[in-house]
Amino acid sequence: MTTRTAHPPAHSSVSGVFLDTFRFPLWWYTRGVMHFARLFFSPLRFASDYLALPVLAQSLTQPLFGDVTRGGRTISVFVRIGHFLVLLGAIAILGLLLGVVYLFWVLLPVLAVLQILRIGVGLFLP
Repeated sequence: MTTRTAHPPAHSSVSGVFLDTFRFPLWWYTRGVMHFARLFFSPLRFASDYLALPVLAQSLTQPLFGDVTRGGRTISVFVRIGHFLVLLGAIAILGLLLGVVYLFWVLLPVLAVLQILRIGVGLFLP
């Protein structure tokens, strides 16, 4: 047998909307930002794991294809460094794009309020 807890009394729709209007920015800039950051920057973690950057960084000095000659080691170091830099650049570009979209998401309520105020003031100007 499950016990049910009583829900708090429902607010009238007008007071509920009024309260939610003031609670929204608090949620948006606290828990909302943290949740969105985890959700939004997880593709960076996925891309890093998918491209195996940590493994590639650990094996920079390992010879390619087991070629232990001096020439093989020299070529493998330069090839792996080049490969690492290209992949790191791709991750940096992805991070930059995600950062710009994330910044836009954070500033979206402020931009919306400014636009509403600009339109509202414009209605009363000749």
